[in-house]
Amino acid sequence: MRHLTTAICLACSLGAGVALADSIGDVRTGNAAFGDGHYDAAIEAFSRAILAGDLEPEALAITFNNRGVAYSELGDYDRAIKDYQQAMTLVPKDPTAIKNLRIAYVRRAAAAARLGDQTAALADYDRAIELEPDHPLAYMRRGQLQLDRGDKAAAVADLTRAQQLDPANKDVAALLADARRASATTAAAAPAAPPAPPAVAEAA
Repeated sequence: MRHLTTAICLACSLGAGVALADSIGDVRTGNAAFGDGHYDAAIEAFSRAILAGDLEPEALAITFNNRGVAYSELGDYDRAIKDYQQAMTLVPKDPTAIKNLRIAYVRRAAAAARLGDQTAALADYDRAIELEPDHPLAYMRRGQLQLDRGDKAAAVADLTRAQQLDPANKDVAALLADARRASATTAAAAPAAPPAPPAVAEAA
């Protein structure tokens, strides 16, 4: 389980009176509910704080991020992704929102793959890699999906990159070995190209 961002107390120094105190209290209530595993209650509390409209951008970004994590724990990746994107709009390049958004894309891709929607899964793995190109998980998952699709060259490329980023990962090593064996088998089974026909000379 991912942890929430708890730096919301920074907004207290802005001192915007009772309404702001209520909003910050809702965020704290949401954090507590999340910690107890009550994700629906956490979402309700975070939503109240968001709708109040009195949080400063940094505090509001944290609240969107935390609600996104709660949505993700419930498997509602579409809403989680929207919340992370909103957090990044408020605080561009926020590392926590970027990480959480990558995780949500990977989780949504895995869910799509289980339902047989390989096109959607590949698109989300692509988005995850674009967000954090030096993280190995999306490469590994995309490589596994490419192997299942029969695109062995793409699978080898992705899994090789995953291994470069995480050399000690045994799952990556096993998948890469499978992909290489499958690729070698396909190459060995391929029929030889027919010989070229002889050249015809012009009549003298």
